[in-house]
Amino acid sequence: MPTILIASRSMDDPFFQKTVILMAEQNESSCMGFVLNKKSPLNLQNILSLKLSKETEHQVFIGGPLDHQSLYYLHCRPDLVEEGIEISENSYLLGDYHQLRSGIENDEILESEVTFFIGYTGWDTDQLADEIEAGYWLVMGIENLENVLEDAKFSTHKNLWDIIMEQNETMLNYDVEGFPETVGDN
Repeated sequence: MPTILIASRSMDDPFFQKTVILMAEQNESSCMGFVLNKKSPLNLQNILSLKLSKETEHQVFIGGPLDHQSLYYLHCRPDLVEEGIEISENSYLLGDYHQLRSGIENDEILESEVTFFIGYTGWDTDQLADEIEAGYWLVMGIENLENVLEDAKFSTHKNLWDIIMEQNETMLNYDVEGFPETVGDN
């Protein structure tokens, strides 16, 4: 089951406030993820020269503060994009770029079937564990990654975070409606 990190109200790093991060990879020494709710002002057409046969936006998200020179993508089309890393049932990280590009240009891969990120978020494993223990992150398993990605594409930066917090307030053991926007407002 995929895991997401939800920035708690005590998150004091401005980049990560009210973010939702999909954890894509974790090993003994490091963790990697993508911010799902920070839309870039760019779309795929701004970044790559694609021959699109119909008007599609292909929103690009700011995946994190690291490696803004690289484009990452999640997709659900292993039948058209080989060599992806499976991160959950029917969700893959990366894969053959030329196959992806061809699938998009030929309208075989729909905008709803791929999510693009500039950069990523990363930690040393101990660093993330310390941040979770300090209360900066709430950790949640998600059953349907495709629904979360769809919500990310059609919500604003704050709305996806708000939606997840409100839907899970019982599990998180507090009423999010009653809490101030920032810790300093207590």
